[in-house]
Amino acid sequence: MSSVAGDEKTRLDILRVLYERARGLSHEYMWHVSHGDLIQTLHVPNDSLAFNIAYLKQKHLVNVRETTDTWTSAAITADGMDIVERVISLEEESKKEKPDKGKVRVTLDWLKANAGWIVPTLWDIIKNIKI
Repeated sequence: MSSVAGDEKTRLDILRVLYERARGLSHEYMWHVSHGDLIQTLHVPNDSLAFNIAYLKQKHLVNVRETTDTWTSAAITADGMDIVERVISLEEESKKEKPDKGKVRVTLDWLKANAGWIVPTLWDIIKNIKI
């Protein structure tokens, strides 16, 4: 059984993998990453991956290709990209000697409003920024 914190991290990791795939390819139909490739890349059990893909699909953050009994591949949506890009922005800001606290606050507020499930995972990213 997976933990809530583990699921949040797995979801973000899934979105990151799918985001990197999409960034590297110009044609949307090529953005899909196979079920097997995600398991190998993320090193997560199949049931955990399936659970978190279903969650991300319900939130409209990924599109999946499915057969009658399972999903075969996933691709990130524009909404999923928005989340990953804001997380990347927070990570970059947290590495600066003098992070822009206003930018961090605005980004956190957007993520809270649009992807509240991810917020607990973000505290590790911004723990050194006093906001």
